[in-house]
Amino acid sequence: MENNQLAVNMLAYEAAVNETTSQVQFFKEIKAAGITKIEVRREYVHDEEDLNSIQLEAAELGIELFYAIPEILFEDKLLLLNQLEGYFKEAQLLGAKQVKFTAGYAADVPQEEADALRRLLDTYGIENLTLENGQDPTFAKAETLYNFIQVLKEKSLPVSVTFDTGNCLYVDEDPLTSFAVLEEEISYIHLKDVSKLTLAPTLNGEGDVPTKEILSRVPVTVNIAIEYPLGEHPTETLREELAKIS
Repeated sequence: MENNQLAVNMLAYEAAVNETTSQVQFFKEIKAAGITKIEVRREYVHDEEDLNSIQLEAAELGIELFYAIPEILFEDKLLLLNQLEGYFKEAQLLGAKQVKFTAGYAADVPQEEADALRRLLDTYGIENLTLENGQDPTFAKAETLYNFIQVLKEKSLPVSVTFDTGNCLYVDEDPLTSFAVLEEEISYIHLKDVSKLTLAPTLNGEGDVPTKEILSRVPVTVNIAIEYPLGEHPTETLREELAKIS
């Protein structure tokens, strides 16, 4: 694993962000910890002014931004196009070329829906539409997600998988087995350890997810984001967590 693969999803700073006005306030210290890729979470964004501030600070610091949207892309059918266009406009304001949704599952994806989605991706410069394995066993099991990705790719959609290492436990699957099923489609990792007993996220190495074994199989072309709460002193904890996986 290379240092330039590492990213931070701002969920890691959840406790601290809740005490401040914007997630952008932590960018300098994240950069000082050696991270140059940050996944902005939409639920922490206040307004367009906040998006502009985030983009300007990231540009000044040389940080690449990704955008995480807490929505299911296909829940029976595609999200409303006006909603999607709003999300992609926000990504464009950030300068984010990668956008993440939870996959969901639709029994059928009409070609016209796929074409409309593709037009929006092209219009707003989204190069990587990545879909996460969520925590709902209806659509988050590895085989189901793999098959759905194939359906979308057959309709000429540039989609890939964000593999959340911890979410496998929520749907009662073995993380290594799930990784093997999805491996060829994975473009991004949400690194998270989870206790199988409590189903609560833990610090790396304190839960039941074989994170070391998974990371050993991740190619250097795939970015890896720390995506679990780092507590009241997140940057201090971040440095400790980075030392575990470097």
